[in-house]
Amino acid sequence: MDAVADEIERVMVIDRLDKLASIELKGALLLPSIACRLKLPCVVVRKAEKKYGVTGRIAGGKVVNGERILFLDDVVTDGMPKVEGVKP
Repeated sequence: MDAVADEIERVMVIDRLDKLASIELKGALLLPSIACRLKLPCVVVRKAEKKYGVTGRIAGGKVVNGERILFLDDVVTDGMPKVEGVKP
């Protein structure tokens, strides 16, 4: 996780980053630790809206138009889960 946080810190030197995010069950277990180290808020994006407990598609906070959010994953993929996660 330190290597990931170090890489994100490098990005933050050249570009603004407001929040970290992950798709549920992917990088969601790693996300809070990395966000804490970087002192950034984080959210988990669900594939489908949940009707009970913490409801909605976003858990852990709100996403505001114009925020710059970095999506994390715990594996290398083609990126489609992230594309689906950012669709309204």
